Amino acid sequence: MNTFAWVTQLLYVAAAVCFVLGLHLMNSPATARRGNQVSTAGMALAIATTFALVVHAGTVTTTGWIVMIAGVLVGAGAGLYSARTVQMTAMPQLVSLFNAVGGGAAALVAVHDYVRLTGAALITPCSLPAAMIDPEKVTAPMSTSRIVVIVVDSGTPAAAPVSRT
Repeated sequence: MNTFAWVTQLLYVAAAVCFVLGLHLMNSPATARRGNQVSTAGMALAIATTFALVVHAGTVTTTGWIVMIAGVLVGAGAGLYSARTVQMTAMPQLVSLFNAVGGGAAALVAVHDYVRLTGAALITPCSLPAAMIDPEKVTAPMSTSRIVVIVVDSGTPAAAPVSRT
């Protein structure tokens, strides 16, 4: 293991320690603010480490950088707006929404890794269970107005079009 990889792993462990310590500090109202600060520092460390890793690998194209920067700006803007405008009585719902978005991001990473590791065709989250059964029978044409998932098994569609409204 080279020095860069070793330092990267060490920084990821330090970020994880910050998350755990931050959660522990959030158990008490007296230390909750410090817990948020420690968790924020851990996330900043994890993001900076990932950024350094991506730059070091040099595998992201200019278009990829533009998409990532746009995603960060849109996500940060939406998160900041919602965090500042939500009423305190609706805070549990906001936290739930943030957790759901994080879970959705994790699911997208899992789908990406599944496709990358198995060499499967384009798969949408709607067709993932069918792809796990038989990935060779799945096709997923996409358009901007709807996602259509068709499993080519006995010639009948397994799922109807899902409209995004």
